[in-house]
Amino acid sequence: MAHFLSQPRIDGPIYLGPGDISFLRAQISEAESQVESLEKGLKRLYEEPKISELELELERRKKEKLVEIASFQNILSPIRRAPQELLSEIFELSCVLEGSWKSELDTVTVHPPFVVMMLIDVPELRHVDIAFDNSTIPEFDPAVYVDLLPRCKVLVHLDICWPDLSGRFPTFLLPTLKSLRVSCHQVDSHGTSLLSCFTSPLLEELTLYHYGQNVHQLFADLVRFQRRSATALSTLTLQYFRARHGQLKPEDWTAALSLSREIKALHLETCSFNVDPLLQALTYTKEHHNLLPKLTKFYIALRFFTRGGRGANSYAPFTMVARRG
Repeated sequence: MAHFLSQPRIDGPIYLGPGDISFLRAQISEAESQVESLEKGLKRLYEEPKISELELELERRKKEKLVEIASFQNILSPIRRAPQELLSEIFELSCVLEGSWKSELDTVTVHPPFVVMMLIDVPELRHVDIAFDNSTIPEFDPAVYVDLLPRCKVLVHLDICWPDLSGRFPTFLLPTLKSLRVSCHQVDSHGTSLLSCFTSPLLEELTLYHYGQNVHQLFADLVRFQRRSATALSTLTLQYFRARHGQLKPEDWTAALSLSREIKALHLETCSFNVDPLLQALTYTKEHHNLLPKLTKFYIALRFFTRGGRGANSYAPFTMVARRG
């Protein structure tokens, strides 16, 4: 058992006795209790206006425990005890569409479970899109991706939209990633936002697909992502961003964008919110510093609703030409 726990990756089958299974289940239960305790501590800290060192430490310890739980579950999984020839047959029957896959492809977009086979087989894959149709969402364990995504050693683009993360999700360091698009769904007290799962030090383009997450929580996730990644983000896109009138103030936008001063392009696509606080935050005055000094492209596509209830778009592209001399 110690041999399996010390390995970062296990490729072959695992045979466990009753004592091994009981041991692993006890370890999972203990780790889950520790995660629950850490979450309670974090919940209290989330109510504070500023991010403290204690909060960062608790988040780090929580993520370590989640990885530990995933490793235990990986060993305990019944499929680990299946013969290799049976696994090959399963993948061939359930994951492969005849005539759709070629090993030399570098960009493939399909729906699960086909993505599982591709990530296992292609370490040179550069573009991965993981999107789910709400009408055909399969039952799955997100922890499986803790091993699959890092196998893409040269991954430069990831588009991942999950409809529900009411549970724990693995964390990923993606050192070669240049473009990331994630969905921002509503997160409950036991959930995890997608953005909080990634660290990408070379990221240049970030797209946030707003899907009901509390806007203040989303902004806090963005700040934490920038602190973890320390990336020189050049393009930030908010899609379908919605906020109630008066919900956001200029200082909220200032706090959210304060660590993204390298941004050259800011895109707001099909959004519905009061833009005045954002424009105030971006406007330079003697009393107000230049929030995004390198911004040259500013695009807004606002969505409003007519009296008949039908939506319509209003497009407002801007070129930032006025500079402080």
